[in-house]
Amino acid sequence: ITGTGDLTIDTNTLHVDSTNNRVGIGTSSPASKLTVENGDLLIKDSTPAITLQDTNDSNTLGIITHTSGNLKIQADNNNVIAGSSIRFSVDASEKMRIDSSGRLLLGTTTLGEGSADNLTVADSSHCGITIRSGSSSAGNLFFTDATSDQFQGYVQYNHATNHLGFGTQKIERMRIDSNGNVGIGTTSPSDKLTVGTTS
Repeated sequence: ITGTGDLTIDTNTLHVDSTNNRVGIGTSSPASKLTVENGDLLIKDSTPAITLQDTNDSNTLGIITHTSGNLKIQADNNNVIAGSSIRFSVDASEKMRIDSSGRLLLGTTTLGEGSADNLTVADSSHCGITIRSGSSSAGNLFFTDATSDQFQGYVQYNHATNHLGFGTQKIERMRIDSNGNVGIGTTSPSDKLTVGTTS
């Protein structure tokens, strides 16, 4: 099909704007090179992919679905350069970054201390991480050195009894109960500090 004017198929199902070189699906006023309005965009293939690339062909971001069904977002299209990263911005301000080593940074572009820089969270004011669990469940922070053993040491807050427990080798070693009593070697501290032992 050739011509100099706009092309519209089936009452604006597909509209080609010859003036601005834009294509609209479901609209006769496409706002970008390709505008899909009130509908879905499906790319179907054995390994469908979307690749975003700058005009210098130097920086790319690929969104790839593998045959196993896993979604993969990949920077630099397998040609990873030093310092490459995937960045997430809101209102033109970067909020999150995954760097080339897989480290996650929230609210900052500066890594934490080298032995604890897999996740860095920063804010110019108060800062922290919240773990919200059920009213009768527990919030946990687990430590392990193997994939076959999911935890060995832990810090656990139990909302059922409102106590904070500290464990090693999967055994609670110290507890702060809801009254602020501290128990070492016991889960039932009877005073501000209770040290329990079997002998």
